[in-house]
Amino acid sequence: MKKILLAFTAITLLFTACKKEDDPAAEKWYLTKLIDVYGERKDTTFVSWHPDNTLKEFNYSFLYNGAPAFNAFLPVYEGGKITGIQMRTQNRPVAHTITSFVYTGNLVTSAENQAYDQDLADWVINSRDSLVYAGGKLAELYVKYRNGSTTFYKLTWEGDNVKRCDISSKQQDTEFIPYQTINYTYDTKPAFHRLVNNNYQWLADVSNFKYLSANNLLKSQMIRQPEGTLELTTTNVFTYDDDNLLKAVDTKVEMVYPEARVEDYKTIMEYTKR
Repeated sequence: MKKILLAFTAITLLFTACKKEDDPAAEKWYLTKLIDVYGERKDTTFVSWHPDNTLKEFNYSFLYNGAPAFNAFLPVYEGGKITGIQMRTQNRPVAHTITSFVYTGNLVTSAENQAYDQDLADWVINSRDSLVYAGGKLAELYVKYRNGSTTFYKLTWEGDNVKRCDISSKQQDTEFIPYQTINYTYDTKPAFHRLVNNNYQWLADVSNFKYLSANNLLKSQMIRQPEGTLELTTTNVFTYDDDNLLKAVDTKVEMVYPEARVEDYKTIMEYTKR
């Protein structure tokens, strides 16, 4: 779900949610800060919580042209579900709903995503999502953009983990053409993202399917289709402390196409006792 022109950074891809009881650490600790380290650069995300232990806000703070800036994202709750996500920035301090969700029972079946159009100086509907389930698990996602194009994601599950994602796209009034496959490999530990509740991060970007999975993602490989050639490999190394809290994730991104290069970054987590 690509719903804003002010893009999320890599750190916002790290967190989603499952039930709190799935990870005992979630009953004892609040995740309150994430520090992204890219070489000499450090960016900080502050995480705040409501008194009822639901997520209040992700506030990503960084330097833009040498000046402090932030992107803050706030879930909207109705009936115990997240029905929308709002955004505010240093330039637009009033929170605006950028995503709205429609549920069928407890399953999200559609969403509408807005983006800020600089030329129009206003928010516009950028895309609409349709979600299809099989056996209670997400099986297909269709994202239709305002330019008429559509992206189709088809998922393959292995147990409680998304093992593979096949991606196709089409322009208006044409057929779908496959262009990418992503393969996922996991460890056996409960996924650390369960420390954040109410499925927030998956709802913030529903095409990040690894955040539907029960275990930590060790490796993903992006394959270019229909050629079947490797484009990119991402590997993660997780470091835990004596309380079984995740303290750091070291990530290596190895790109092959369109040019070969390697990027390394680290995310450090900080917590507060409940």
